[in-house]
Amino acid sequence: SFTTSLVTTDRSGKVLSQRSVADHHGDLCFQEGKLFVAVNLGKFNDPAGNADSWVYAYDAATLEEVGRHEVQQVVHGAGGIDARDGHFYVVGGLPDGVDENYVYQYDDQFQFVTRHVIASGPTRRGIQTAAFAHNRWWMGCYGDPKILLVTDPNFRLLGRYEFDCS
Repeated sequence: SFTTSLVTTDRSGKVLSQRSVADHHGDLCFQEGKLFVAVNLGKFNDPAGNADSWVYAYDAATLEEVGRHEVQQVVHGAGGIDARDGHFYVVGGLPDGVDENYVYQYDDQFQFVTRHVIASGPTRRGIQTAAFAHNRWWMGCYGDPKILLVTDPNFRLLGRYEFDCS
């Protein structure tokens, strides 16, 4: 995902297909033949919460849109997504001056389950990428410095590193 384009490539980077999409398509995940993309059509990082957060679904083989799911609980703008154990986890923007980050959990039908709080300290603009691997959550944050947050499966902070994973 490149905010205004979705692209598929082979392993050597050759473009196989691409499609223009609404601005701002963010981080995505692959699940059961579909791409799920965190999308914000409103304002990112706005203290008043004027985001318009969605998850768009695409057929991974054709890039045809196959669904849209409102995730309006992500009030500062959906920026990233991953799936784990039958649930989707959406991360996103954050106003300056907030000393924690949030992960919004949804079931497999995008019904809101809960909001998780990460005692991360401040990260400029929140979390933009999220991936679960090796029994840890890995989350990339924009800003200066760029930050990598690492948590356990329950979002307890294990590490905060100056490293660009956003």
